[in-house]
Amino acid sequence: MRPNRLWCVLSTAALALCVAVSSAETTEAKEVSSHSTAADSATLCVEFVEQPVAYGGVEMRWSRVLGFLLSLLLLQQVPSQDTKSPDLEVSEPKSTKPVPSRLSPYYDRRERAASNLTFEWQLQKSRVVSRAYLLERLERLAAMSRTEDGATSELTIPEASELNTELAGLQGTYRIERTPDITRIYMREERGGFSLTGGLVKPEKLFEQSVIYLGKTGEVVISYLGVDSLVYVAFAGEGGLGLPEPFLFARDGTLVFLGGVSPLRLFGAAPEDWRLVEVNENSWVFEFHPDKEKRKEMAELESFVRARVRLNRAYDDAPQQLEIFRKDGDYEVWIAEDYKTVNGCWMPSRVVMESSSSQGRVQVVFELVATTPSAPIRIDIPEGAPVHDWRLLGRAVWRGVLDESRKIETQWSAELLRDIWRQIQRESGSASQREEQK
Repeated sequence: MRPNRLWCVLSTAALALCVAVSSAETTEAKEVSSHSTAADSATLCVEFVEQPVAYGGVEMRWSRVLGFLLSLLLLQQVPSQDTKSPDLEVSEPKSTKPVPSRLSPYYDRRERAASNLTFEWQLQKSRVVSRAYLLERLERLAAMSRTEDGATSELTIPEASELNTELAGLQGTYRIERTPDITRIYMREERGGFSLTGGLVKPEKLFEQSVIYLGKTGEVVISYLGVDSLVYVAFAGEGGLGLPEPFLFARDGTLVFLGGVSPLRLFGAAPEDWRLVEVNENSWVFEFHPDKEKRKEMAELESFVRARVRLNRAYDDAPQQLEIFRKDGDYEVWIAEDYKTVNGCWMPSRVVMESSSSQGRVQVVFELVATTPSAPIRIDIPEGAPVHDWRLLGRAVWRGVLDESRKIETQWSAELLRDIWRQIQRESGSASQREEQK
């Protein structure tokens, strides 16, 4: 459905709701509901006598529903006024036409407030692996050891009951630096390792990874494990900030709960892709359940079944809970347990992430320890670092389809970075034209 048609439907639904309750007894109370649009100074105020409406057994006020939907509508109609990346060599002409929602750099006021902030998080993690998965990993480790050592004798793996399958007290830090054109995630944490004699053990070295999203909506994703390691480059196109890093790290809700990105951007989606399934006095609940046609369009949805996100109305619609359901019963949930005001907006300050799969279970507790204005982000990949450039594959990378014939093996250089920025500018312009022609 095209965005304009969607908002017409939403507006009609809201007006129908008004007619349905017109015979109800009018209350004395008046309330002003205001929602910020994409411009900081532009707000929408809706004020009239309200009538309570029963929805799912809970009274709600229909003016808030109408105000929320209209504010989302206006948000998509305000052209972006953000500055161009200093790395871009050619200025992009300013458009006076409405910005297509999927290409908009900000879906809400919280995204705009977070776009120039750096978030520092500390984490505590626990992990439990299934015995079947543990034995599979240990058998693979034993095979690798025999190959490397040239050993002919069989390595003996202890009985499964003697192996440790649980680790608690793992620690780490996340730093998420954001500017309007570059977002960088730096992770440093303890991850469980595997020992042939002990099973699941604490690693000797910390896991370190950097993920860089380039472009206003994260069109290109770059990831690497330390400054001297192999660098991976992938092209996500519009909405890349809602996609996980596809090579080394794959948690979907990281930028949403820890970096201020709108949950309606997840999986490369736009607000019109989500369906409002519940409203009560505490929260809005949206669901994304793509059909077959949508799955063909969005290649990264290979294992995805559906997602449900709950926005907290008491904290200016900040994300409260995200549930992600995948094939084979895999499940991931993010829950914001506390909030604080940052740059005039409510942001999660304590977050719990839990995931469950055939491999086992993971729980991570994140605590926000600092927020500061971001300094200009310097991409610190050393000149000459080896690069696997997968941009020719586009979003097929997120589906795990790595056609080696289309991989470009090169080295990191200033010219490669300039080429990436040129592609972002070129593809962003083409995408805008395609949306306007729909």
